[in-house]
Amino acid sequence: MHMDNPVPDRREHDLLPVNATALERDLALASAALHKVPVVINQLWDPYNCPDSLLPWLAWALSVDAWQEHWTAAQKRRAIAASLSIHAHRGTRRAVADAITHVLQLHSDADGDSPPDFSNAFTIIEWWEQLEGESQPASTQAGRSQPEPLTFKVILSHRALQGIGLELRGQLYNDLMQAINAAKPLTSRFRLEVGGLALTSELLLAGGISVMQMLRFTAAVNEKHSGG
Repeated sequence: MHMDNPVPDRREHDLLPVNATALERDLALASAALHKVPVVINQLWDPYNCPDSLLPWLAWALSVDAWQEHWTAAQKRRAIAASLSIHAHRGTRRAVADAITHVLQLHSDADGDSPPDFSNAFTIIEWWEQLEGESQPASTQAGRSQPEPLTFKVILSHRALQGIGLELRGQLYNDLMQAINAAKPLTSRFRLEVGGLALTSELLLAGGISVMQMLRFTAAVNEKHSGG
């Protein structure tokens, strides 16, 4: 029987062995057309070139710790890009600093070529640094509790936060706590402070209390006693 348009031999489109099944050859034939898909694979792994619709999958593939669907595409791209450095140094002081900077950048919605400088917005003090910094007489230190090993403090500068247009409210607090917990060493514990005031979720969510007024009052008292 003569055929004008013979069915092509599927074996011409793959490098499968002669005993390959029909399903395996069909899959090879279907995947042979992938080069015609108008997507550059390298762009899919680039947070700044990946299509907007695929950003959640890229974030999942790169294990981004914090993610909100209501973020803008620019914020999502920054979150993915920042996670690369955070994961590379997870468990170190640098990872904690990168995580805090990333959260502050997201909440300030900083775009452009010259984003605000967040380096003065916070200070990380580890427990052994508190011991080295003790320069007061022994009589003064007698009533003070010694810092526990494997702990650290993150001190936010209220004045610096105001300078970049941020106020420490519930969502910013939650995002900072989540980011620090994800980046810090597993064995370490930490405390988040503003103006000498240790922050907790109960404080920030307490009914009828203006958190920012309390923080401003605390900062003002500290500055008064320090002579600033």
